[in-house]
Formats: sequence, structure tokens, C-alpha cells
Amino acid sequence: MIENNDFVSSGEAILIAGDANGWYESGAVSDVLICGNRFHPSCLTSWYEYGEGIISICPIIPKLDPEKPYHRNIRIEDMDMICFGRLTVTDHGGRDCQFRQDQKRTFMVQRTMAASPLMLGGVLYTMDVFSMSLFTHPDILRCDQNGVIGQLAHRDGKIDVWTTSGDSKPNSGWIGIFNRDDKPATVDEIEPLYPDSTVRQVAMPEPACLDAARGSIAGVHLLLQNVPPEAALEVEASGADAWPASALRFYRLLDVPVEVN
Repeated sequence: MIENNDFVSSGEAILIAGDANGWYESGAVSDVLICGNRFHPSCLTSWYEYGEGIISICPIIPKLDPEKPYHRNIRIEDMDMICFGRLTVTDHGGRDCQFRQDQKRTFMVQRTMAASPLMLGGVLYTMDVFSMSLFTHPDILRCDQNGVIGQLAHRDGKIDVWTTSGDSKPNSGWIGIFNRDDKPATVDEIEPLYPDSTVRQVAMPEPACLDAARGSIAGVHLLLQNVPPEAALEVEASGADAWPASALRFYRLLDVPVEVN
């Protein structure tokens, strides 16, 4: 167990090598917990020998076999380190992060809404474009530097809604919706945050009433079910004489996955 330490070194802070190919000075590890450690900015200022990362796990064996890992059960917990992009640079290319883009995006949003300090554990000069776009995204930087730890606002099964308030304006901030299931989900982005606003099913032509703040834009979503694809639809609106026809706007909301929206 490597726990609650302050590391101040010119190279890597923790090295788990397992030399079974040259000097034979160490073997494989089977159970390591690294948690709650703090790393001084001086770490990795020198790339002497195996200076490939603040925490370097590099089994030195003749041939790596993914089916039979050399080191086992190495756990790194409570670490505000972002290991994206190229993690190891070697003469043959190196080792890259295996996270998908959606996993990277989720990771960054969770960390920023928790106001975590963002410390990169990858090699900056080989960083991929997508990862770099997350690190430099203005909203991600503003949310993280806002310094307010987010709170769980709503949970419905495996759908979590988190909110982080802005430190300058009481009604500003950020909302994060996370699906912890391995299946896609359809989420009403408003209802979990405002549980006092009920969604009613009305039998047309019963009028739907909506309260809105004076001077704001009032919007209504109309969901039509069991309509044949070839059917023709007509939509009209009526109201007070103060509503000019030019003030009304009709839009069709397409039900597409969030990645396409």
C-alpha cells in the first residue's frame, strides 16, 4: 500500500518495473494499492531512465502477453490525474490511452463539476486532437476553475443529474446528466431539476395552459403518438390579441441520439 505521501522528485515518483529481461532485480507484483498521494510539480522534470510518467508501470519482460498480464491488481484511487493520449513514449511508438471519446468526455465533465484540480498524466507533445480539445474547452475550464463542488440533484435508476452552481451569479452554473447503465436512455432534461412542474397528458382539443415569466419566451412541446407516416398534420395557435402572427414560431423536434444532435 502506497498511501497519503508527498512525492518531491525530479523523475517519476512511483516505478513498478519487474525486471525479468536484464538485471533480474525485481519480479512481478500481484496486489498494489496507490491512493491519496500528492505529487509536487518537480516530478518528471528529469526523464532519466524510466521517466515515462509520474506513476510508471512497465513490465520489463521479453514478450508481453495480453492474456497473461505480468503485473496484476494494481489499483490507483483518489488521484486527480487525467491519463489521456500517449501514456508511454518508446523507440517503437509507445502506449496510448484506450478510453473511447465518450468515456473521455464523461471523465472530464465529472471531474470539472467536482471542481477537481486537473493534472495531465499523458505526454503533451503527442496529445491527440480530441483530448486536447477537452483540456482547452472554455466551458470545462470555467466550470473547473469556478471552484464549486457539484451536488447530486436527482437520481432515477441509473440516470444521475448533477448540478454545479456558479460562484458569481446565484442562478448560473452547469448541469451534467450521466447514464451509468450500459444501455442508451431517453431523459427529460427539465423534469428532474424542477419536480414541481408536472407533465400532463391532455385529450385534444383540451387547451394546454402554460405559465411563463413576463417578457420571456413561452414554449410548448407537442407529442403526437400513433400517427401514420403518410398523415398530413396542421398546427395552429390562438391567443390574446397582443400576439402578432409574426411572434409565433413552429419547429419540428427530431428524435436523434445525443451524439447526432
